Amino acid sequence: EMVVVPAGSFTMGSPEDETSREGVPDKYAKWERPLHRVTIPRPFAVGKFEVTRGEFDAFVRTTRYDTSGGCWFWNAAEGKAEKQTSKSWRDPGYRQTDRDPVVCVSWDDAKAYVAWLSRKAEKSYRLLTEAEWEHATRGGTTTARHWGESAASACGYANVHDRTSKSANKGFKWAHHDCDDGHGQTAPVGSFQPNGFG
Repeated sequence: EMVVVPAGSFTMGSPEDETSREGVPDKYAKWERPLHRVTIPRPFAVGKFEVTRGEFDAFVRTTRYDTSGGCWFWNAAEGKAEKQTSKSWRDPGYRQTDRDPVVCVSWDDAKAYVAWLSRKAEKSYRLLTEAEWEHATRGGTTTARHWGESAASACGYANVHDRTSKSANKGFKWAHHDCDDGHGQTAPVGSFQPNGFG
């Protein structure tokens, strides 16, 4: 399912005075600087939801695409992120449904998926640019989050590191949102309120 995102301009990135975001270390906020104006000259269509595990499974079964090599995951016992060859999109270390977003895929995997989708649908699909992605996710807002400035409302709009996630991911040291979205890992697509672009 696709949604048309209108053309428009927005200020991309994080302001200098934003030194951290709910406990996220400053080194990550620095990657989003300096603030700069970006114009998206034409409307574009984007998937309403993330690519699901079920959709990616159809691609792998049809093409026999090789996704070996492991992936990064949070090892709660060790209290750190690590790469493990036994983990994959099929088994990321936690339960998923076919309606959950696919995880443990690389940029090359994503490129192969959209190339297959283009052939299958006989339409041209591609990955979004970073600017297109930010424009789409901002939903036409100028606030820190597409629902407003307050982090307190996060659990109604996004799958965030919250009380459930803190309980499920022992040893993860980033500050958590003081709310509960009910999902310790991924959540089925469409579980949260959409932004202004749908």
